[in-house]
Amino acid sequence: MKPIDKSITDTIIILDVEGRVLKFAPDNALAPLIIIGNSLAANLAQRISTLQLDLLQQQIRAARLTRQSTSSQVDLTIDHTPRKFLASFWSLDDHLVVMLLRDVTEPQHHALLVERRHREMMTLQRLAKIMPSTQDPAWVLDWVLKKTGEWMQAQSA
Repeated sequence: MKPIDKSITDTIIILDVEGRVLKFAPDNALAPLIIIGNSLAANLAQRISTLQLDLLQQQIRAARLTRQSTSSQVDLTIDHTPRKFLASFWSLDDHLVVMLLRDVTEPQHHALLVERRHREMMTLQRLAKIMPSTQDPAWVLDWVLKKTGEWMQAQSA
């Protein structure tokens, strides 16, 4: 296994109503932890506390049911190195939830976090309003990743 890159890029994960991973981008140091088709719980079980995992699952349900964004800090162990992430959730419709994992381990990340968080909330609310839900599901997932990456000015998606 290759050593972890200290600057993990933001990771966008699309989940279904059961919390299963449908798609994620980009391919970064978190990629070996994520298996498409498995639940978020199964993907992170060995790298996160049970309490934090329960909180994430509650946030997925809350985002889907209330259509409000929610977020919390998560401590993950990657390649035996503890990292801090901000996990944010947005519901796109009754069937899809977007999870954004942002590495906030380094102190300089905290300074820009509030501004970026606001911009992202506005972006994902806009995305949810204009998402073409009548399209082919595979096309919708690709479209969501592309647009989210563009609007958030991600390095890659």
